[in-house]
Amino acid sequence: MKRIFVVSFLFAAILLSPVFAVKSLVRLENLSTQDHKTLSKLNLDVAKAGKTFIEVVLDENQIKTIVKGKYKFSVIVPDLDRYVTKIIHSQTKEAKYFTYQTMTDALKTYASKFPKICRLESIGKSCEKRDIWALKISDNPEKNEKEPAACVMGAHHSREWISVEVPMGTIKSLIDGYGKDPEVTRLVNEREIWVIPMVNPDGVTYSQTKEKYWRRPPLSSLSQAASSKLPVATPKRTSARLASRARTSSTPGMSRKALALRISSRKCS
Repeated sequence: MKRIFVVSFLFAAILLSPVFAVKSLVRLENLSTQDHKTLSKLNLDVAKAGKTFIEVVLDENQIKTIVKGKYKFSVIVPDLDRYVTKIIHSQTKEAKYFTYQTMTDALKTYASKFPKICRLESIGKSCEKRDIWALKISDNPEKNEKEPAACVMGAHHSREWISVEVPMGTIKSLIDGYGKDPEVTRLVNEREIWVIPMVNPDGVTYSQTKEKYWRRPPLSSLSQAASSKLPVATPKRTSARLASRARTSSTPGMSRKALALRISSRKCS
């Protein structure tokens, strides 16, 4: 009886576990200009492109229906999900990609330890109800001064974990250099710097915990955004929200309206 229960439990676990099509990184070579035009219409996930080649993410079915017998190709990485998992396991305690939780903890620590130059606020909720955090760095963070504004954002696309590291590194450099490095001190004193390390927290969390080479926001977020009558904080709306703050600042060589449009026009997926 016990053996039957164990087998039944394992079978149920397999059925309930998410099954994702294996995705490979494939290089298509000897492409003509017409080949490029034809492939561009297929909305493929292109990782790299050159004059006569592209490197593209494809599942097994796409390789059979799109590539085989039509283009010269080679498989660079057979299983991207397994490859990313291997990279994750090679991380050390001192060198890890930020998750949503570790990023949140770090931002709250910065705001708590350096209140004279930092202010943390949530500029909205994601579809899955995560706060989208923005850290303001300036010499008077509680005031809305008419100073040139800068906005640094990361993680528009789910799998681009490295793009979270850049804004987080920018924050650390500004805080560590303030009062020590003259140029950093001048920038903080004379600018309003907004940093949103993770514009797409739902997508990053999904790609880090489930389908690791997923690029867009998770399907649950997309369907919620499509069906909900309430405004939800998609990456594009998050950019637009920061643009409203930019309109209150002045930037040499660029009108406030132009700055706002530049921020809000960034396309996200």
